[in-house]
Amino acid sequence: MILTITPNPALDRMYFIDRFDFDVAHRVSRYTVDAGGKGINVTKVLRQLGRNVRAGGFLGGREGGYIESRLSSLGVETAFEWVQHASRTTISIADASGQTFELVEPGPAIDAKRLEAFYAGLPTLLQGVEVVVLSGSLAEALPTTFYRTCVDQAKRAGAKVILDSSGEPLREGLKGGPDLIKPNQKELEGLLGRTLDTVDEIADAALETLAMGAEAAAVSLGEAGMVYIERERSWRLEVPSIRAVNPVGSGDSVAAGLAAGLEARLELTDMLRRANACGVSNAGREAIGDVDPDAIEAYAQRIRIREL
Repeated sequence: MILTITPNPALDRMYFIDRFDFDVAHRVSRYTVDAGGKGINVTKVLRQLGRNVRAGGFLGGREGGYIESRLSSLGVETAFEWVQHASRTTISIADASGQTFELVEPGPAIDAKRLEAFYAGLPTLLQGVEVVVLSGSLAEALPTTFYRTCVDQAKRAGAKVILDSSGEPLREGLKGGPDLIKPNQKELEGLLGRTLDTVDEIADAALETLAMGAEAAAVSLGEAGMVYIERERSWRLEVPSIRAVNPVGSGDSVAAGLAAGLEARLELTDMLRRANACGVSNAGREAIGDVDPDAIEAYAQRIRIREL
């Protein structure tokens, strides 16, 4: 069983137009509505990969009801803490060139009572769980130590932990000693406060996160692939070039692939290939957090990997 914890889920609205311009009324050719937020995207991809998933976090309002209903329809075991205010909505606009523009609401404020109730329920959420994915931004009023508390309890329960966040929540979460973090390049730059211009600089920076508490770091580089660092070894992965339809959610798809690989106890390089193949597959599809399981193996075979 894999547990995903999403502190700030979203109702995702995706609009497709011919070309985006400012100060112009745009005709929408089509649109989609789906459950979203980083951890929810991870959850959807894990189900597409055939994994058993339990999803927790915070939901509220009709938007939260839609998100829970959508996950339940996929066969996800839902165990959310319900809050007074509605879950946020995010709006993504994609034009024919594949460029995207996003509007992201901050999310509802989580009061102390609901937070304590969530913490009290964590031991139950963690029962029978082998891998935990902690993913995304924090809803308003959650402490920056939220992920650290979750990491501590997950490790105490004997689960492997993947942390995919940014800024202070990531910095605090690192203190709990997650098994794997998955920042993208910008998130890694933000964490360390400097620009990273080369693969070697990214690898050195990722190694610094191990001194901050992580056991391993997988740094997503978008269409350029990934740098993966452990204490004794590191790899560079290059992914095949495809025509991107909608790259939003590709990083979450990679996180799902990593979680699935950890649960299945795949050999490391095989896990990394398959995880990056999930990201490639998502980029080639219209929906967010959506992969083609039948294409994963073919993409994985085209991924080049070398030791740094």
